[in-house]
Amino acid sequence: MPTKLIAEIGTNWHPGKKYSLKAAVAKALECGADLVKLQVFKADLLAKRRGCAVSDLKPWAIPINWLDEILSDFVGDNGRSLVGISVFDAMHLMVMSSVWNVLPAFIKSATQEYQYAALADTMSDASDRLDIPLIVSMPPDAPLVVGNYSSPLKITWMLCIPRYPAPRSAYDLKRLIRMKNELPGCCVGVSDHTAYHPDFIPLAESWLSVHKEPAISCWEKHFCYDEDLRANTPDSGSWALGVESFKRLAEIVHA
Repeated sequence: MPTKLIAEIGTNWHPGKKYSLKAAVAKALECGADLVKLQVFKADLLAKRRGCAVSDLKPWAIPINWLDEILSDFVGDNGRSLVGISVFDAMHLMVMSSVWNVLPAFIKSATQEYQYAALADTMSDASDRLDIPLIVSMPPDAPLVVGNYSSPLKITWMLCIPRYPAPRSAYDLKRLIRMKNELPGCCVGVSDHTAYHPDFIPLAESWLSVHKEPAISCWEKHFCYDEDLRANTPDSGSWALGVESFKRLAEIVHA
């Protein structure tokens, strides 16, 4: 199965501007992304959990009606949206899923998220009930916890280094192989937070062109569609690719 490229928008859009969020999604797809990921959260709850100010997050909190509109605006041949979502709160996911007119491409969270068990239960239920692909990211030193997921083999386990930028040395292909061995039949992916430099061989090129096993089902990378956002949003650092570098990544992933 070909590797799918996921563009992570994060906060790389002009805060409070729905047109900017839509433009970021459209440009990511135009540049070669197969799917786009949006982060959906309640600013007050996430700020409390992360120990930051609500004002640091609130400008990029996506209203539910915006999300439903965006899911419906970008639909693939299979009738599902080309947009997937990261979620951080079980109750918020339940509320969102009750109003979707078009199903997201996937739902995603992480093993290290606060109240992991409750969120995992809710995500498993939504994934099974609505038949939505489920992605779970995990740092390399985390145990492969599957107990709270009802269908672990249906999950894509995504290797993620939660540092921005993350050193290339922190990404270990052997960890992907161990993930595959611990859950035979599962899918694996990579959330790439390494810094971009035009003189570097991208991590995706060094892994995907040389290592055919384990098959990497998805490659996720931050995308900054508007260079005016550089250094003005939390996700616009060196780990976020601009338009031309993202196009190059798409060529590598789809080669």
